[in-house]
Amino acid sequence: MSHLILPRVAAPGTYSPGKVATVCYLVIALVFVNDILSGSEVWFHGLYIFPLAALAIHTKQRGLIVLGFVLSTMLQAITFISYDISLSSKITDTSIAIVSSALILYFSTAVRDGYYETLLLSTRDPLTALLSRWAFVSRLEAEIARQGRYGGVFSLVSIDLDNFKTLNDSYGHALGDEVLKLVSTVLRENIRAVDSLGRLDGDQFAILMPQTTEADCAARSQNLTIEIARRLASIGFPCTASIGFTTCDRRLGSASDVLARAERAMYAVKAAANLEPKAS
Repeated sequence: MSHLILPRVAAPGTYSPGKVATVCYLVIALVFVNDILSGSEVWFHGLYIFPLAALAIHTKQRGLIVLGFVLSTMLQAITFISYDISLSSKITDTSIAIVSSALILYFSTAVRDGYYETLLLSTRDPLTALLSRWAFVSRLEAEIARQGRYGGVFSLVSIDLDNFKTLNDSYGHALGDEVLKLVSTVLRENIRAVDSLGRLDGDQFAILMPQTTEADCAARSQNLTIEIARRLASIGFPCTASIGFTTCDRRLGSASDVLARAERAMYAVKAAANLEPKAS
């Protein structure tokens, strides 16, 4: 059981910030009570770092974190004052409590921010800010699982820019990157909030369209083809896109199977236009 609980406790965002704060404040109070009851023989104040760390990891609300810091340092100061130790020791111990609490909050906050930054890098394409291939496939797997439970229909669109390699070779990769960013903008502007848009690789994009029939997907794909060509031509690059899709009204296999079907449809469109040979 611990191998399931501990990773969740250490992972930001797995619990509600409000619930985490409530539990952390209770733990802080519990540590205080034990410190007071045990007297100066046994010191429990080192345990304050755990609720403070959990608080900083699971919430970005500064007020909740500051309250935890004030509560823990205040209770530790009260504890040290109650101990039968010298005044200099009380001052020293209180100062150490303040510094250690501040440091654990600082480092825990850095861990939380680093976690979210890493998560963003793993789920978003750095050039276009679209979903990465891994994140997109995860969305597709979730949609396949949803369909398996509740039925329904969804469509998957595969998009590939035509002669993009020639454009890169002729004008340079910097300009090619600008084209990719423009295409991602066009796609983002022409999808619904429920759709998922990802950059799978190079100049290949994909759109997951829940509750979209074959006829609706065909119409939307045609509009996307026209809009991409128009926007690229407006900046002086008569580049086009080949768009193919597959519609799933029943479970057709894994995410890779559905992706392969959509890609074959896209390559068929490309081959029909004599842009590239059809993929085998």
